[in-house]
Amino acid sequence: MLDLIFGMFMILVLLYGGYCVYDIHQVRQNAFVSEKMLKYKPDIEDEEAPTLKEMQSIASDVFAWLTVDGTHIDYPVVKCNDNFDYVNRDVYGDFSFSGAVFLDCQNHIEMTDSYNILYGHHMDNGAMFGDLEKFESKDFFDKHKTGVLQTIGAVYYIQFFAFCSIDAYDKMLARDPLEVTGENMSEFIDYIYAHSLCSDEIDISSDDKIVSLYTCHDAVTNGRYLLFGKLIRK
Repeated sequence: MLDLIFGMFMILVLLYGGYCVYDIHQVRQNAFVSEKMLKYKPDIEDEEAPTLKEMQSIASDVFAWLTVDGTHIDYPVVKCNDNFDYVNRDVYGDFSFSGAVFLDCQNHIEMTDSYNILYGHHMDNGAMFGDLEKFESKDFFDKHKTGVLQTIGAVYYIQFFAFCSIDAYDKMLARDPLEVTGENMSEFIDYIYAHSLCSDEIDISSDDKIVSLYTCHDAVTNGRYLLFGKLIRK
């Protein structure tokens, strides 16, 4: 009887272990954009390519597509009414541990604010914003300073100029996006450069629009990674 109970216990342990491995694999796989969604990725050079308007027929909150050249960051972006809406939901609104890339709920989808924040989970397989940790390397930063943000109304080239690793309670960098305006832009940019791990000096005026890619720093309590870029409208 004891041998039978022990045998059944071991079978249950093996089954549970197998399920955990499968579940982790599924979470990691689902964190990348599916082939179905990639078909809707807009193409700057191809007028016949699918548009974000078409994508909204299957994911109504999608308003943009973000690409950081040379990384796994290549995702549709959603707008929400609350910054918790897409923490554990994918772009279709279904439950997902990897969530979705989303614009801060205070920002306008036409990127008219001086400072705009895009959030994404830090996945350990490079999915979502997991690749941001690579920007700690100056060599990697220097080779990956461009990206594209395509919205329904415009195309923005992104010129990344600084990468920071901060505490979530940093009053200057972990702030509400609407607190940054043209009037205090210079002070904000100076602070970014002063607290950056890697940076590239570029011209930024009070009229320019700034975007940051924001994710957790898993190895540090309350740690955050921020990659800052200047939006240049095509």
